Amino acid sequence: MFRKVMQVSDDLMWRYYELLTDRSLAEIESMQTSIAPDGSQGGARQNHRHRFPLGGRRRCRRRDLQRRGAPQRNSGGRPTVPMPDGVRVEGGIRVDKLLARVGLAESVSDAVRKIKAGAVQINGEKVKELLLTNPPAELLIQVGKNWKRVV
Repeated sequence: MFRKVMQVSDDLMWRYYELLTDRSLAEIESMQTSIAPDGSQGGARQNHRHRFPLGGRRRCRRRDLQRRGAPQRNSGGRPTVPMPDGVRVEGGIRVDKLLARVGLAESVSDAVRKIKAGAVQINGEKVKELLLTNPPAELLIQVGKNWKRVV
């Protein structure tokens, strides 16, 4: 938004201040008269810069990523869950049941759809089969933007 406001022409900027800010007309006129002789709008647009700092946007983005459970670069802060019952079979692990039981899919059929769509990775490799043969002791499962570590 800040970039768009900075691209607005001078006439439209003053109109914006008249219509959409809580400033009085007298304050707006004093801002117009305080324009530097070279035509730069020191007072008007700097005020906008202080009201909408860019740092706040970065903090909000970081907080949203933490809330959604996205992995952090520096930490192993992925949720760890135990291996659920009923997913191990003779040949390996049923991936569709595993996704449903650890909460990365709403149901087994939803898990099958996600696997067929190519949205599931286990230990960095895309899953193509419903049965994971020779599974390691620890699985790092990614479904879209959601991650879980299964031990």
